[in-house]
Amino acid sequence: MAAHHWEALTGACKAWTGSRSSARLQGLF
Repeated sequence: MAAHHWEALTGACKAWTGSRSSARLQGLF
């Protein structure tokens, strides 16, 4: 259960970081 929670948390972090990086790229161009 803890592993599943950690996996979900990591997935959310990756999704948030990806959206932030894509937004930054859009701001550059």
